[in-house]
Amino acid sequence: MQIGFPRQLKTMTAPAHAEYTIYAYNRFHNNALGYNRWQRVTTIHDSEEALTQAQNLFQSHQYEKVEIKKKAFDDKKGQHVASTYRVFESRPKKDYLVMISVILLAFIAGGLFYLIHI
Repeated sequence: MQIGFPRQLKTMTAPAHAEYTIYAYNRFHNNALGYNRWQRVTTIHDSEEALTQAQNLFQSHQYEKVEIKKKAFDDKKGQHVASTYRVFESRPKKDYLVMISVILLAFIAGGLFYLIHI
């Protein structure tokens, strides 16, 4: 029986820079079966360039939502950790016209009711 040192495990080396991956949510093919609405657009190592590209992609109005994920090496955990770096999304527009119309109609109905019963 041979006794020796345990086999060394391969260790992950920390990358020099964080990695920024841009994902875009496509709203146009909602009912297509098997269609993944999230698309990975690109991976960049420069945060400013990632922000610029994501903002340009969002402003093109082709996507409802654009996210940047940051992937970096965590020395304490000894592994890569991904987190959401920035999100670009449009806020749902409230339909104030309908609300104002309903309130106005209620005032008109109240006024007519008051005039009829005087």
